[in-house]
Amino acid sequence: MKFLGASKINMKIFLLICLIGSFFVISESFAQEEWNSYRIVGDFYLPNEKTDYQIQEIPYMIQNGTINEIESKRSSNNILISIDPTENGVLEIKIPRNIIDSTIGDQKDEFFVLRDGKEIDFEEKELYQMDFLCYRNLEILFSKDSSLIEIIGVTALGF
Repeated sequence: MKFLGASKINMKIFLLICLIGSFFVISESFAQEEWNSYRIVGDFYLPNEKTDYQIQEIPYMIQNGTINEIESKRSSNNILISIDPTENGVLEIKIPRNIIDSTIGDQKDEFFVLRDGKEIDFEEKELYQMDFLCYRNLEILFSKDSSLIEIIGVTALGF
């Protein structure tokens, strides 16, 4: 009987250790997917407010590369993203709708995405809301030879 009781206690300790170990593995995987933020300066539209030269943050995650620069050109209704890939990878970027958007009337429309001047397919994920701003969330694949990603919207706001 004592052996059986000790076995149950050992099993509980084993399960507790496994649970704690899995928590650390899960925490580590979330830490690897932290969002970065790139700041750009411009004249952005904010609800009930329009001021000159605000700083706007563009959240992004990039796998297998880095972002050198993000800039927006009001005349072209686009965002240019200069990247430095280490190998094939993926960029997930949350574009604030007050910087650039793609709409027809009140309806959301698709962006055009170019990688090194050639139109490519991309995935648009769910809309993302933070504070009073709404973001369009795009996932874009790139190759190790890519250097420029251009996101073109039908509607540009601000700037």
